[in-house]
Amino acid sequence: SICWLWFHHKVPVLIPHNATNETTDEYKKDTPFSLVINESFLEKTQKSFTFTNERKLKQDDDAIVIFSSGSSGNPKSIILSFQNLFYSAKGLNQVINFQENDSWGLSLPHHHIAGFMIFMRAILGHGKVCCNENLNFKSPINFLSIVPAQIQSVIKLKSSLTNIKLVLIGGSTWNNDDLKHLKQERIPFATSYGMTEMCSTITFNFNGEYGLHSSGRLLPYRNLHVDLDKKIFLSGKTLFSYQFVNKKKVYPFNLNHQYLSNDLGKMEDHHLILKGRSDDVFISGGENISPFKIKKEIMKIKG
Repeated sequence: SICWLWFHHKVPVLIPHNATNETTDEYKKDTPFSLVINESFLEKTQKSFTFTNERKLKQDDDAIVIFSSGSSGNPKSIILSFQNLFYSAKGLNQVINFQENDSWGLSLPHHHIAGFMIFMRAILGHGKVCCNENLNFKSPINFLSIVPAQIQSVIKLKSSLTNIKLVLIGGSTWNNDDLKHLKQERIPFATSYGMTEMCSTITFNFNGEYGLHSSGRLLPYRNLHVDLDKKIFLSGKTLFSYQFVNKKKVYPFNLNHQYLSNDLGKMEDHHLILKGRSDDVFISGGENISPFKIKKEIMKIKG
């Protein structure tokens, strides 16, 4: 489905499959997309799908639009290029030694960047993606991406993960006791730091090599700078192209083409220790949760 759109000069806008009309309208406020594609549309169009006039994809071309919640709780549209997708997948695959025919377990929603990049890593590495139901996979998997809330579920399913090479943990702060439990069960894992604006994973800490509190060292093709105020500036080949604000392109970068994140941290011996946020947003299950948005929803309740 995504390839059909790319080769027909379309840029997919990824939204939840169960998004309400109200949610979709909220997305449309900022982003100038005109068509919501559902399964019936794809069934009709893919019958005539052909590669006879194959489009050559350019690295700087827009590839996808993904929404990330901002500090106000409103969706923030992030435009990622083919370069971003390629180098994000390539950098992680190099570090984890992803081999041809290895398989990633599809364990996260693919309208989030962490879920979408599962497909990109598998495609680039000539591997496979395995679907699941409650982390019960139909065939053996080698790699798995999860958020901290899923760690205990993974431990319970240890007996079915006999071929696992790595469980990649990201999305929010983890509990060190859970990581110790993974070590005790001899389940290989890596904690990480990532965000939509950097096309998923930025840093990587295998089996607590830099301490269980660390987010790890930078992956290839990413750059990260922490200033004296603990503010994290990001750049590199995985940094997003631009975003839409009121349907206009905005380039929120400084003169060095760095993006200022809302996360705070410090560097210790070239690895990153996160120290919180510069806004009032907290993260749960890989989702940015805004107190402002919670308050707005509460105010809708009558009585």
